[in-house]
Parts: sequence; structure tokens; C-alpha cells
Amino acid sequence: AMCGDDAEVSIGGVDEDFYTGDINYAETQMTFGEYYGYYLVYMSGLTIDETYVDVVSADVNKYGGLVIDTGTTLHYLPSSVVKTIESTVEDAVESVSDSFFEWSSCVTSDELSSFPEIKYTFSASDDDDATTFDVSLEPEHYLLYYDDCYYWGFESSTLAIFGNIGMKDKAIIF
Repeated sequence: AMCGDDAEVSIGGVDEDFYTGDINYAETQMTFGEYYGYYLVYMSGLTIDETYVDVVSADVNKYGGLVIDTGTTLHYLPSSVVKTIESTVEDAVESVSDSFFEWSSCVTSDELSSFPEIKYTFSASDDDDATTFDVSLEPEHYLLYYDDCYYWGFESSTLAIFGNIGMKDKAIIF
């Protein structure tokens, strides 16, 4: 669990004192249907406030799913998805311009309230009728906090990755 400046690891089981509510589990997917090379989870959707992004046609699961990776800081998604997120954020936040998405500028914590919520929808498997569950990210979970400032936390990549900034305040079980 990555919670602010603190992180905890539990090996050999799940510490039930560490969380409340139910745990959603997803099958680890195989890369190209052949081997388990990463912790891949099938991603079936993405929503930015009320804007739905079709991640399946954007081929976000190209390698078998989205990688859940504590060793990667940012979120990586196909460029068409990142551009849709950027456009929606730019429309919602007055102080944001193209330079923000290029890491040439940042925002303060006072500006976070105008940023939209981003919701990843994961599926328990790649079956069409698989159970789905959502992971909601507030701005603090998709923007990178550094030196009293928040920077853009998405980059384009053909390999989709859910980075560790999205794992803050969540219990992740591998």
C-alpha cells in the first residue's frame, strides 16, 4: 500500500486490519496469450467525469492487458486515450495549457479542485461477461507531486501501465 509518504508491504497474506470493504480481484492476463511476463489486468473502460473513452478500440490491452506496476511512477496509455484525457482536462481547468502536458508548467494544490475525476474500469478477466470494477482517481492520484507542485502524470505508450501515483491510498494485492 502506498499512502502518502508511508508505504507498507505484507508478505504471505493479506492483513485484514489494513483495509475496509470488499477486495476486487482480477485474473492476471498472459502476454500475447503465451506467458506471464507482467501483472497484466484487462482494462475495459475509462471515464473522465462523464466522458467515456473507448480503450478497447484504442488497443489498451494490446499486450494482454494493462500493466499494474509499482516500479513505474506515471500512467501510460495509448496516445489517442492520453489526448482525450488532456483535452477533457484542458476544457475543465482554466489554468491548464499545452505547456502543462509537456512538463513545462505545473499547478498548485489550490487548483486541484477543478480537475476531473478519472475512473479506470477493470475486468476480472478478458471474457465479455466478466465482472467489472472501477478504480477512481482524484487529481492527487494521476498528477505527480514534486517540489510543492503537481505535474502531468500521463504519457503515451503502446504498453499501457497503471503507475504508482494511482496506487496512493489504495491496497494493491499481487
